[in-house]
Amino acid sequence: MKNDKDLQKQFWARSCFIAVFIIGIFFVILLKLVEIQLLDIYNYRDLAESQAMKKNIIVPDRGIIFDRKNRIMANSSIEYSIGARYIDITNPDETFRQLGKYLNIPPSEIASLFKNKRKYYIIRENVPLSLASDMIKENLHGIRFEKKLKRVYPYEDTGGQVLGYVGWDNRGVTGIEKIFDESLRGVQGWEQVQYDRKGRRVSASGLNGQAKKDGGNVFLTLDVDYQAILEEEIQKAVRDNGAHHGMGVLVNPNTGEILGMASWPNFNPNNATAFPIENRKNRVISDSFEPGSVYKVVAAAAALETGIFNRQSLIYCEGGKWELLGRTIHDTKDSEWMSFEDVIIHSSNIGIGKIAQQEGDQALYQMSKNLGFGEQTGLFPGLEVQGKLNPVSEWGKISSSQVAMGHYVTTTLLQLVMAYSAIANNGLLLQPFIVRSAYSPDREQLMAGEIEVIRRAMSKSTATTLRDILERTVTEGTGKNAYIKGYRVAGKTGTAQKVEDGTYSQKHYVSSFIGFFPANKPVLVCGITLDSPAYGKHWGGTCAAPAVKQVFTRIINTTDFNNLYDWVQPEEKPLAADSRSNQSLPYQFSASLGTGDNNASTSGASGAAASVQSITQRGNSGDMEILVRIPDVRNMSVKNAAHILSKLSLNYEIKGSDKIIVDQDPLPGESLARGSVCLLITGKKK
Repeated sequence: MKNDKDLQKQFWARSCFIAVFIIGIFFVILLKLVEIQLLDIYNYRDLAESQAMKKNIIVPDRGIIFDRKNRIMANSSIEYSIGARYIDITNPDETFRQLGKYLNIPPSEIASLFKNKRKYYIIRENVPLSLASDMIKENLHGIRFEKKLKRVYPYEDTGGQVLGYVGWDNRGVTGIEKIFDESLRGVQGWEQVQYDRKGRRVSASGLNGQAKKDGGNVFLTLDVDYQAILEEEIQKAVRDNGAHHGMGVLVNPNTGEILGMASWPNFNPNNATAFPIENRKNRVISDSFEPGSVYKVVAAAAALETGIFNRQSLIYCEGGKWELLGRTIHDTKDSEWMSFEDVIIHSSNIGIGKIAQQEGDQALYQMSKNLGFGEQTGLFPGLEVQGKLNPVSEWGKISSSQVAMGHYVTTTLLQLVMAYSAIANNGLLLQPFIVRSAYSPDREQLMAGEIEVIRRAMSKSTATTLRDILERTVTEGTGKNAYIKGYRVAGKTGTAQKVEDGTYSQKHYVSSFIGFFPANKPVLVCGITLDSPAYGKHWGGTCAAPAVKQVFTRIINTTDFNNLYDWVQPEEKPLAADSRSNQSLPYQFSASLGTGDNNASTSGASGAAASVQSITQRGNSGDMEILVRIPDVRNMSVKNAAHILSKLSLNYEIKGSDKIIVDQDPLPGESLARGSVCLLITGKKK
């Protein structure tokens, strides 16, 4: 009996304990609910909202880069990245089927991506806007479409080293893209968006936020047509002469505007990382070298400024061999006496060395400084080298003679071209510029390119004399290969031995030609330099001068150039080779980007074209047919050939998928009515 009572007491004790415990838990839960629902409601509401709300970054459009004619050289396109978590997809089988239809992927392949059903996977990147827009309309639950901006360079490798490129983070890495990165990039916006438990966006528009500011635009002085011409001729010169690489720059000497700037090999900024770093360099400003004989104009300018020499002064040239303090200086010709101007025309080392000795170290050094050597041009601050011009205090007894020949001094090609521009424009050293204007994301103008005179480098009379001498250098001296029949071209050649392991190489040279035209009133200056052309082709007059000639010739034959400089005309204007019944129009229509030596054959010789493409009219005034003489576009790129024919109001049909035109129909020189179709056949360059 006693045991029953003890068991009963234990039972009630345990029951009371359990009841108290349960009631205690109830009261704890009740108190927590009171805290959540009444006492701490605002904190928990904010926590719930933070889990359902997401701050979305709104990426601004990167600014556009234009050439001088407002043609887009760099722009941004919208692409999408498509991804999902498997657990968020409402109907996987149907969703994968729809995705596969649009992306041309088997549904099973899409399903196989989701190895972890809670992990987010990218299904496809770089989906074009048009395709993504159609897919978004399908309302595929659980599929996320993330908008991205891709930088696009419509002209591909044309101007790539000037434009630069952007990295994976849409920030500029080199060139204009880097220099103006802050303004081009714009200002990010943001919005607060609500999502449901499956990650689907609930609110159509942001609940609050800040609007983005698209990047500001940049307008360059470059001309895409001129740039393409320059690049193609540098490439051709490098290949034809077996050079390691080449570079060139094209300048308006009266304003300082850079119209073209290129190096080859080059790269395509649409896929920059696929090319070696060396290809991305802008060698025009990053490479310095001993210039050789193109520097002789500096000593000549100093001599004329001192008044010690005039153009007819005679210099004894030692019969082609001069012993100077233990060194032997040679000339290519064994001349006894040469006039001052002949020293430049025929590029006499001995003659210019003696001129430099008589004018003195300080005069040569000062003229070098006047023309901008030994200092950065300021075109790309912080990105260009300044070259080397030692102070006079560090010169030796023969330094002036060596510097006058373009040794013991290093320059960039841009410095040389700006120095020649000073000769072309009557003696003023101008600040080069490549940006016409640039704007901030707030559309405020950050800068505007203007003509800026740095200093007067030489007198007008000295510049005039040098222009005359340099014109004779092209007509009868070392620059003959730059001569264009009917046009007055001036310039100077340079061939410098490369310094390798501390000594001058006997096999490797840096070869240059810098020219301008018309010599009497220059509007263009062009410099081209080749590094290590094959020995035997290494002379500046052999490998660089023809390239500058081709650049000038092709530019002369562009319609835009003729419209802008209609006073620059050949001495003899070729007429259409039609019968006497064909009456020539009162104007001439030039083939844009076409080549044009007046002696060029129209029968199809590679690289040649009619000098000026003529348009004729045939028939009565009421029934007039406009005829165009067909240019030679063989061995040109498809892009440039199409441009030429379009300028002539001709249609074209391209046969083949290569980038070089190897044949055409009709053949060059034949006449065809405007609006007719030319067949362009592509293939491998021969």
